Amino acid sequence: MADVNKCQSKSSTSDKPRVKGKFVKKGTASRSNRLKYFNKVNYDLSKTRGTEHSYSREADDCYNYSQTADHDVYYDANIALVETVAEDSDISWRDGRRIVELKHMADQMFCVKCSHPLHLSHIVDEKISGLGSFLHIQCPSPQCLYINTVTTGKRNEKGVFDINNKATIAMIHSGMGPTHLQNFLAACNIPPPNQSTIIRREKEMSKSLLSQAKQSCDRARDKEKNSTESTSMEASFDAAWQTRGSGCQYNSNTGHSSMIGPNTDKVIDFDYRTRLCSICTHHFSRRETVPAHVCNSNWEGSSKAMESDMAASMLRRLKDDGFEISAIHADNDSTTAARLKAEFQSLEKRCDKNHLKKNITKQLYSLSKSHKQLKQEGVICYITKCYMHPLSIKRQSEEEVGRKLDMVVPHIFGDHNLCSTSWCAYHRNPKVYRMKYLPDGKPLNDEMLREALNRITLSLKRILPQLVCLGSTQSNENFNNMVASKAPKNRAYGRTTSLASRVSAAVLQKNEGYTYISQVNEDALLSPGVVSKLHGIRMDKKKLWNKKQQSSIAFKRRRLLLKKRKQKREYSLHLREGNTYGSNIETAAEVDIESIPGKLDPEKGKCIMFDIETTGLSRDSDIVQLSAFDGITEFNVYIRPNQPISKNATAISGITFSFEKNTLYYNGREVESTDLRLGLLKFLEYLQSHANPILVGHNIMSYDIPVLCNKLHECSMLSEFIQCVYGCADTLKLAHKLYKKEDVGNYKQSNLVNILLGKSYAAHNSLEDVKILHELFTKKLTCHSEDLFPFHIHILQKSFKTMVEKKAMSVATSRKIAGSGLGFRHIMLAHKRDELSGVKTLLGEHGMKGKVVSKMIEYLKAHEE
Repeated sequence: MADVNKCQSKSSTSDKPRVKGKFVKKGTASRSNRLKYFNKVNYDLSKTRGTEHSYSREADDCYNYSQTADHDVYYDANIALVETVAEDSDISWRDGRRIVELKHMADQMFCVKCSHPLHLSHIVDEKISGLGSFLHIQCPSPQCLYINTVTTGKRNEKGVFDINNKATIAMIHSGMGPTHLQNFLAACNIPPPNQSTIIRREKEMSKSLLSQAKQSCDRARDKEKNSTESTSMEASFDAAWQTRGSGCQYNSNTGHSSMIGPNTDKVIDFDYRTRLCSICTHHFSRRETVPAHVCNSNWEGSSKAMESDMAASMLRRLKDDGFEISAIHADNDSTTAARLKAEFQSLEKRCDKNHLKKNITKQLYSLSKSHKQLKQEGVICYITKCYMHPLSIKRQSEEEVGRKLDMVVPHIFGDHNLCSTSWCAYHRNPKVYRMKYLPDGKPLNDEMLREALNRITLSLKRILPQLVCLGSTQSNENFNNMVASKAPKNRAYGRTTSLASRVSAAVLQKNEGYTYISQVNEDALLSPGVVSKLHGIRMDKKKLWNKKQQSSIAFKRRRLLLKKRKQKREYSLHLREGNTYGSNIETAAEVDIESIPGKLDPEKGKCIMFDIETTGLSRDSDIVQLSAFDGITEFNVYIRPNQPISKNATAISGITFSFEKNTLYYNGREVESTDLRLGLLKFLEYLQSHANPILVGHNIMSYDIPVLCNKLHECSMLSEFIQCVYGCADTLKLAHKLYKKEDVGNYKQSNLVNILLGKSYAAHNSLEDVKILHELFTKKLTCHSEDLFPFHIHILQKSFKTMVEKKAMSVATSRKIAGSGLGFRHIMLAHKRDELSGVKTLLGEHGMKGKVVSKMIEYLKAHEE
């Protein structure tokens, strides 16, 4: 039975025991509350509240149930006083959802007095204890009406529901805190346990987690020792902190570290440091004397000094247990190795390969600020690769490593006298040798840069003993990520034992896999959990499969390729957008906000067939009919011209115009017409009703678009039209790409419709032209990104007139660049944003490279001067 006295005392102000006064004993008040509770349960059965859902139905059938409880029927619930207090007295058993062990509850669903089956619809009251509940169910038998107590789950010897302990393990495993767990449960409409309840359960479960983590490390040591051929053992070491930041910004109050065996990839020891204690902090803030307690704090030094202290502490423990470490793999970001040497004279240090590569790359990027040659694409990657190649070879002497390092800088600058044939192909054929990964295949020539690279070489040669056989701390980094997933860096768990619990859980997951939860459950005298175990096995299988896939050469190559593509894409976007983010960028004298247009994508636009009829064949002719069709809606307007219609045009289109009557005729019949500006406005409104309209027409690049552009310019509507139209496509050029001339005869629209569709139509009426063109385009033609061009292509091409005249580019090149949506201003903008590779990258996306780009860059440099 639950502890009823505290439940009643917290329910409401009116329910407070009247006998309890200033001088009434606590026991007397407790007995009074208990009696009041039983009176209420057994005699006041009229309590009703609104239901949220109806999950059960009444049944008249009686079944024979056998009751098996986790405790005796007359179990004294007073041993779990705190846990059985209702979290919220306003929550009825009809409200929300509950977590229930079905079999456990089913075994209790009979009356303990008359053995009559119980029904959940006869619940008269509920006392919530964390995520478990005591359900008080009245026997439905009229002769009995006894109030039975049914628990929703198993409890331990202290009366605590097992689900509360398991929820705490789940909270730690998933990286949540008490507040997050409460929010999660409340969002699921499950009454969340009190935060103090969660903290007590976490403190209790931390013992099992720490115990299992230490046992797991002991087993890992034995495996590592058995897998090592020599008598000496090696281990990789790394530390991490629970606060975001790096380098000089390390000011975390907590930190952890691990030592992992390189053969087994398991944690053989771990440690943590914290400068915080919740009890000390609480009393310090209130200026009170701190009482005697087990202080959570175990460190008083700086955050950076935690690393070396934890390393020394672990090495001592390992040595005391008979596992002496002869060499550690670690990075060069701290003085840990130097401090350990003072205590462990025989200890050797091996540099971490990944950190070494990262440090070299970091130095090169720092040099790129003053040496422009390093800013060119691929240069830094190639230099880093040249440095890492001799260091990655195992079983070398210090002399061999030093000699190979001396080759690197001369090789990069074209001096191959020291190069060996094993990694440099110059000596195989010096005449045709090109430096493949350097710009234009030529060596670097900046002497100041050469001196800086020589200094990097000297700094590496100072630590030659650590470079002979490089180690790896990737496993430690993986472990640090596991800790970060269970103790995120934006939360503080170092004031209590919570941090130790979470680091221990990460150790168990690293060593034992996801099935460690079942081991912790068993250690805490909880059921292992069939579902938990099966899920852990599935996760472990998935982890092994991912590890196998990620270690394959094909996967690594694919990863590098995707990384390269991503970097290239990011650079291209940055080049097009300009500086969009930076420290204090808004206060700059000139803010570069102009964007360079990218490739047009036909999938992003809506294709609209478009055609015009004019007064003649010249590009200065007036428009007399303008039509468009999107496959559903059509647009057609007749426009009164300002110049007479030629006889040839009338013969082709059948349109005539009378200046005396100001009337337009089609095939001799009068048609409704409008002036030019109003007709263009209607056409613009039609286009604006579509998202990203793409104008598609036959031979529109050479004729229709130039004529339309001239008329739009006359009406001062060109800029508005350019902003509206996404792009254009010419079906004449599409047909040229897809069909040979001997197959279709000629590429006139009427002939293509006749040959490809087997139809004839009233040609040279723009409305009929666009309707049949839509069918031809959708059924027989295909349009790709390279087939689209901007509406103002001719204006863009004119911007390159000076460059064409000065032989910096050909007419065909200017047309191709303009067709990609780029003008001279865009080229200049790319050159301004990146002098070395801006233009090369921008034009390279459109298939232009080599001498064409080089000539343009030379012209732009001269133009700047």
